[in-house]
Order: sequence, then structure tokens, then C-alpha cells
Amino acid sequence: ILYIPARGMVGIPTKFSSEEMIQESLNFSIIPMLKLSKRLNPIKTICFSGFITMNPMLLCYGCMALTKIIMEELAIEFPKKLQVIRLGMFFSKSVKGIALATYRNLKEDKYPELIEMKKEWKDSGKKFNDYFFDMNWIYEENIYKSFSNNSNIPFRRTVPEDISKSFNMILDGEKSPIINVLGDWVWMDKDMIDVPEVINSLKKYVNLEELKQYLI
Repeated sequence: ILYIPARGMVGIPTKFSSEEMIQESLNFSIIPMLKLSKRLNPIKTICFSGFITMNPMLLCYGCMALTKIIMEELAIEFPKKLQVIRLGMFFSKSVKGIALATYRNLKEDKYPELIEMKKEWKDSGKKFNDYFFDMNWIYEENIYKSFSNNSNIPFRRTVPEDISKSFNMILDGEKSPIINVLGDWVWMDKDMIDVPEVINSLKKYVNLEELKQYLI
């Protein structure tokens, strides 16, 4: 089963996620996938995530940041049943939608956390959509170069074709619970990454033990 969690309040800083937002996201983006996997008992369920612990993502990814972290933690604990592919940012309608939602909140000065982003965007002279993508790509390059153990390989922005590349790695036998793909940078995680407190503080709204029952 291939599954892409894709619903939740975005365009706002993750710290402002409410219990209602989180439950709605879980009910759409995780629980149906777990129920289907338990019913069909596939050889493997593969989900897609992103590098959502980066600061720019925490400013705009809302409750979906927690949703994807929960999914990753389940993969770490149940690697024989669930694998996660973390993909770098690439042009897509969904990411453009997140950028648009962020832009609207930024323009209305709803969240103090977005003030610095607004200033950087204005100073850049770019259209917000271009600024949004460029900002995240800069963070990806600067933060994850050492993670890939391929520091001699130049950074390349992720493209949709990398989805097939990562999926084929699993078909070829890669068993790591989390496969990271940032363009030509590829590395595996068998342990959970450090999760920012802003995400950990929201886990009180998640019944993780209940979710695990679908994988036992």
C-alpha cells in the first residue's frame, strides 16, 4: 500500500495546532491507512513524509507536522509493517497550497512567529511562492548535507522522479524504516530523529497506544 497523509490545517505555525485540528488530521491522514493495512495485511505499507522538523516547516506546516512525526515513530517501532520515505520539497499543488495559506496568514499579521519570515520575504524582492521554495531548499542544503554522508555530491533539488527512485529502493529490498531522499542525497534512519519540543508538546492529544493496535 502506498499512502500519502494529506489533510490537516496548514499555513500556521505548528505551535498553534489545536486538539480539534490534530484529531481531524489523524482521522483523515493516519487512521484510515492503519485500518486498511490491518484489514488487507499487505507485505508492506509505504508512507511519504518530509523534512518537517526544519524551522521554516514548523512555521507553516500546522498540525501536519505532528501527523507526519507520529507516522514516522510508528514506522520506527513497526519496521516490518510500515516504512516511511522522507522526500525533499518539490513543486506540487499541495506545497503551493501550503505556501498560499502561509502567505494569507502572513499578510494579515495573524501570528507574531511569521513576522521575521515576512521581513525576509519583502527584503528578497521575490514573489512569495518563489521565496517559499527557495527558503526551504536553502535549509535543506545547509542542514542535511552532513546527514547524507555524500558531502562530495552537490545539492540537487528534489523532483517528482525521485519518488519512483525511493520506491524502487524498497522494491529492491531496502528494509530501513525511514528512507531519506533529498535529490541525489540518500540515507537511511533506523532510529527516530530529534523532535522539536513544539511537536512533542502536542503529543498529549494523540492516543499512540490506540494507533499501535492496528499494527500488532
